[in-house]
Amino acid sequence: MKKSFLVIFLYLFTNCGSEKNIEIKKIDYLSEEFAVNNQFPKEEHLILEEENKLRQEKSNFEKKFYDSINHFKEKRFTESISKFEETLRLHTSSEVYYHYAKSLKSVGRFNDSIKAFEISEKLGFENKKNLYYNLASVYSLNQNLAESVFYLKKSIDNGFKEFLFMEKDINFQFLKKNKDWNLILANLTSNKYLTKNQIQYLNNPNLKLILKNDSKNIISNQKEKTTNSEMILFNGIVFFSQKFFDEDGYFFEISKNGTSTIKNNSLLIELNFGKLNTNHPNSEVQKKYTMDEKLELEFKKEINGFVLKNDIEFMQKDFVLNKTECTFIREVNCEDCLKEYIAKGYFCSK
Repeated sequence: MKKSFLVIFLYLFTNCGSEKNIEIKKIDYLSEEFAVNNQFPKEEHLILEEENKLRQEKSNFEKKFYDSINHFKEKRFTESISKFEETLRLHTSSEVYYHYAKSLKSVGRFNDSIKAFEISEKLGFENKKNLYYNLASVYSLNQNLAESVFYLKKSIDNGFKEFLFMEKDINFQFLKKNKDWNLILANLTSNKYLTKNQIQYLNNPNLKLILKNDSKNIISNQKEKTTNSEMILFNGIVFFSQKFFDEDGYFFEISKNGTSTIKNNSLLIELNFGKLNTNHPNSEVQKKYTMDEKLELEFKKEINGFVLKNDIEFMQKDFVLNKTECTFIREVNCEDCLKEYIAKGYFCSK
């Protein structure tokens, strides 16, 4: 009898312990892996029983989600965070992460809010205008000028026009306290201050300058590959974007932002990694394109362009500059290229 009682006791103790372990197991809601893997399964090829189960799960999910939204609307932000996390435990979606990020922002968890907004973007949140506006506001709250302006620009590029609303938005107080805020906003929203004269920019960095580099590579099998780069500079802020296909045909889209300073006829630029969109499967290759960069661009009046002065300058040795179209064409046999121009441009204004 005693032996039976002991067995029952041990069984109950063991099971209680395992239930407790399940209870205290933590979920990293801001893990991209969790977010991607916990989405609703695709409804293709489901049997009837699975379809009914999925329909019930979606019903429970929607109830949790709207309950979370109501808590946020009532400004019960701490409770809304818990409610959104309960929703995410059921399934993840770009919509939930977007609103979860807004709740995190409301309680001052700015770094977590940024992660949640980024996951929302990763999962395909459709309203890019609002997504980037909110990211800009969080970076402003975090007192990060370059990132805030970067995402404000992306919001404007995606259709944001509610500037009177933004003027009243207290989340942008840090940006609006900047002495050049009005000029930054003017440069973001119009081409009024745009200059194509790079010497003028070197003397007045309050003007906006757009630099282009469209390079066409003619490789041995006569297949043409193109790299499109653009750099926007004003008020010491830099936005850089690049699209290209590598030699294996993989697509890369890179965006970076950073700062610039003027030294004589050169631009000293520091770029911080922003975003990478690629279909390349190798993480080591991807990592190569996500590193911070330091560039020095020296102006050459002969070509109204900048020579890139860093460790990849050798790549430009056989580029021919088309001054009219602001493009650089790389040819396989280009002995006469060096004679054609005394200097080679990397970026020129357009």
